[in-house]
Amino acid sequence: MEIDPDTVVKCGHMLCRRAVRAQYLDDQPTKYQYARQIDEWHQYCVKLTYTHLEIYSTPALIWPRQRLEYCLNLKQITRFGLLSPLDYTFFVRYPITESRHMAAMFSFRALSVTLCREWYMMLYRLLPENAKPVCSPWCEVHISMLDMQVRLPLWSSQNSDIRYDITLQSVQEAVLDVLEKDERWSKELASKLGERKDLAMCWTRGNRTEWVYWRNSAQHAHKRIDLVVSPQHIEQTHRLELRHVEHTPRDIILTDGATLCEPPPVEGYLTRRTTFFGKQLSSTKLKRRRQTTHRPSQAYYTDCTPEKAYLSLYDSHDQLDKDELSRRMTLMTEASRIIDLTEMSYVRRSFEEEEEMHAQETEISADSACSSMADSTTPVMGYSVRTRGKPLLEMVMNNGIVLKFESETPETCDAWVRSLTDLSLYWRAQHEAERDIQANQDSADILSNQYQQTVKGVDEAVKDLYKKPEVDTRIWSICWYTRCRDVVVMYD
Repeated sequence: MEIDPDTVVKCGHMLCRRAVRAQYLDDQPTKYQYARQIDEWHQYCVKLTYTHLEIYSTPALIWPRQRLEYCLNLKQITRFGLLSPLDYTFFVRYPITESRHMAAMFSFRALSVTLCREWYMMLYRLLPENAKPVCSPWCEVHISMLDMQVRLPLWSSQNSDIRYDITLQSVQEAVLDVLEKDERWSKELASKLGERKDLAMCWTRGNRTEWVYWRNSAQHAHKRIDLVVSPQHIEQTHRLELRHVEHTPRDIILTDGATLCEPPPVEGYLTRRTTFFGKQLSSTKLKRRRQTTHRPSQAYYTDCTPEKAYLSLYDSHDQLDKDELSRRMTLMTEASRIIDLTEMSYVRRSFEEEEEMHAQETEISADSACSSMADSTTPVMGYSVRTRGKPLLEMVMNNGIVLKFESETPETCDAWVRSLTDLSLYWRAQHEAERDIQANQDSADILSNQYQQTVKGVDEAVKDLYKKPEVDTRIWSICWYTRCRDVVVMYD
């Protein structure tokens, strides 16, 4: 069956930047790599076919709505690789036909880290061998708890081609099966590793860890993306490890010894009275929306969805909890707006004041007046009536914007005020504690070992070295929904 070369393999919006530079300056220091032209980052619609990488812009004043900006022939690309191992920005180098010594380097960044890796792997499979880095046929799994590493082959038994469909879950099962069959390591598995459900695969780089949480693609649910052959393995920028899954503590210990616990999330319906820039909405534009705070430190506003009373557990495998987790993930991904509660100054309750009902000064005539006031010539003075309207929830942000939402009852509004206040206080303390921890670790790295030995002595310097965490998760969580991360183990 022939493959149409114009078939679109992958399509999506990405940030792209073009830089024109000399081709043969990779071995020179960075200061000599003079880029003659560097464009700004722009969003383009990128289409990948079997033969070309097409980059389209979407200006508003032309028809059709897409205009071809660049068309790169995959066979003419001279180099491909990662530009950053942190956010997985990748690049391709394409020669300029007008000059033999100049080339254009296109940098790409997708909407998420997982999409960046998907684009990288799709390009890697289609590019020629001389333009991409060589993939190692061996997979090395490091087990720090046993102080060992296991090497597994990645090629097919029928031929020497590398298999790109091997998942990390199958690698984990293969490693544990090999160790269980070995008499020497089978006894230590139960004592040091524990049960299999407590273990997980992760990529480490220095003091950073990336847990493998997403197993299926966001665009194609049937496609697995937790693969061994990935940008981390091809570029050799990360180390694959098998570690215990330890979740981040949810309680914050303050300086006075008090413990600040994480408040429960709140969910319900509110009517938005202002725009998200603080401008008043007319009565015709009011819409009842659902407000949730399931994602930590953020409030989401979504359309109406069914409600369930129970809360999902962090480590539950019950189907009901999985359904609840899926429902809340849908609430977050389909939210129309996101409000960062750490950027909120305070929240308060107010009432919408009805318009004052003014009565004009009139003299009651004898015909319309009561019999007791028929002979009176005293005019009746005007009066005003001020009544309390519906309760409003006001969120005052740090930039001065006031967001107003209408609740059904004053009791509901008070409950929202208490919950949002507790959540905002907790997550501001959480972020401050994380900044202090990272600042202390970064400042400790500045001092060299020799300087520590001179100032503190040999014993104290060695003790400080053991206090450094082996792995510190600063990129992403193993549980995206709960924002949970592995614990940094501090050695005494």
